[in-house]
Amino acid sequence: KSYSLEVVLVAHFYSWMIKTGEIDMHLASLQCILDGIGGFCNIEEFGLTFDLEEMTTWTYDPKSRTLALDQHRLKEVWCAARRQKESTVILLLSGDSYSAWNARKRQYRICWNEDERTQELAFNAVVLRKHPKAATAWSHRRWCLRDLALDLELLGPELDLCTMLTERYPRNYSAWTHRTWLLHQVTKYHENIHLIKEHTFVQHWLSTHISDHSAVAFAIYVALLLGRKTMHSPQEILHEEQNKNENKYLNDLRILQEKLSQDYPHLAISNVGALAYLKRATSSSAKTTSTCNNYFF
Repeated sequence: KSYSLEVVLVAHFYSWMIKTGEIDMHLASLQCILDGIGGFCNIEEFGLTFDLEEMTTWTYDPKSRTLALDQHRLKEVWCAARRQKESTVILLLSGDSYSAWNARKRQYRICWNEDERTQELAFNAVVLRKHPKAATAWSHRRWCLRDLALDLELLGPELDLCTMLTERYPRNYSAWTHRTWLLHQVTKYHENIHLIKEHTFVQHWLSTHISDHSAVAFAIYVALLLGRKTMHSPQEILHEEQNKNENKYLNDLRILQEKLSQDYPHLAISNVGALAYLKRATSSSAKTTSTCNNYFF
């Protein structure tokens, strides 16, 4: 096979980088930064820097608490992270990696202590600020909160994170889904004061975000909970509403069937016939005996 000179030079360049260990040093420099600042608890944001004069791969700004990666070394760092299965770097660059999150779950269960498990929530928050609609990252966060036993102490920061991400990134349905899950978990064991607070919050949010409808489902869920004053999951509430609609529908058909049987005693009116008559009546104002004879048998 024949290859262009550019392809050959690039292949030799990356081969030399791997042999000399320079790519691995990119990952090591990140670990040095994390060890120096105490982990992801002291990091708010992650981004890319485009400074041509910057000679380091990773930089950290203590004022803004921002971790940055040199854009020109992005491909090298990504290749090294994939080769060494470094989940931290992979998820900073791609927040929806199932394999990387699953690898962290295995580490979480086997070898992480309490402090490292708390650090996982901080790391996950950094990933979500970079990838706010990554459904896998939100799912991993709920998995960690179940293990840590979500309580009122954790609830405040979680709600603040959801609020910040919905304000910063419009139509963030993943954040509202997480907020719904939080409310459901907390209201199992605590009074309904949280429902009232959330109801006030979401009504104000909807009034100030007219073009963003991502919070409507959450608002309906809160209103339904306040109306029932019993704790149900969103799926149970939806199932209950469907049953109510179905029962009302069948009851209306039964009433219509009885009325048609009185008007046309010579015909055997069934539920199917009543439904057909109802559709015909709504589409046309003509309700004659001949029309009924065409639909009921």
